[in-house]
Amino acid sequence: RVTPMTLPGIDSLRALLSPEARVDDGRAATTVYARDCWPLLNLRARAGMPAMHPPEAVVFVATVQDVVATVGWCHAHRVPLVPYGGGSGVAGAAVAVSGGVALDLKRLDALDSTLANAGMVYAEAGWIGARLEHELNRLGYTLGHFPSSLGCSTLGGYLATRSAGQLSSRHGKIEDMVVGMRY
Repeated sequence: RVTPMTLPGIDSLRALLSPEARVDDGRAATTVYARDCWPLLNLRARAGMPAMHPPEAVVFVATVQDVVATVGWCHAHRVPLVPYGGGSGVAGAAVAVSGGVALDLKRLDALDSTLANAGMVYAEAGWIGARLEHELNRLGYTLGHFPSSLGCSTLGGYLATRSAGQLSSRHGKIEDMVVGMRY
């Protein structure tokens, strides 16, 4: 077991974030964000075993600027950072390996459809797939990406894992649908 580090000056991170963002270093939040859907971690949790490497804090960002501030703070203080979307992964990719900060991205859900007639939209990383698909369908479009975790996985997770999606063969993998990314 890796001994978690103590976060240096967590209040200085709080001061960098927008009023809508928050930092939670309580046991409930850090326990929840200590695992994804990896069967090994779920079996450990069911057996009452403690999390292997829980983050020391969870940052719930509200804006892209909050993400930039958190990444910069973690870099400056040499604190490990793990982005966390829907937590639907089954391989432990969203799990901290040595404490640090879990960065919850689910509130990043802006959608700009002004270019929809050209077949493009701007969508932030926090969109849950089913919700994004519903919104695009309402506009007369589809993302065409249908992983089995559609109801609980995020657009950012698709991009981070180069998701293929079990029912997505018509439109290809997620990187075949992306025109560009920021940050």
